[in-house]
Amino acid sequence: QLASIGPACIAYVDNVVCRSCGDACDEQAIRFSPRLGGAALPVVLEDRCTGCGACLPVCPAGAITLAPAGSS
Repeated sequence: QLASIGPACIAYVDNVVCRSCGDACDEQAIRFSPRLGGAALPVVLEDRCTGCGACLPVCPAGAITLAPAGSS
């Protein structure tokens, strides 16, 4: 399984800097892509994600789901 960050993420919706998911990820599978004039956007590195789910409960927006690898 792989983590997937959906459009409810507050970095997308409200332009809020939030790195909760990245901080919770021991595998460092969530990186943040900088964007001009806005909050950095989270990106899941599929080759590093183990599908452990540590990022799910810490997301304040509930924007993260786990899906079988290759289903996106």
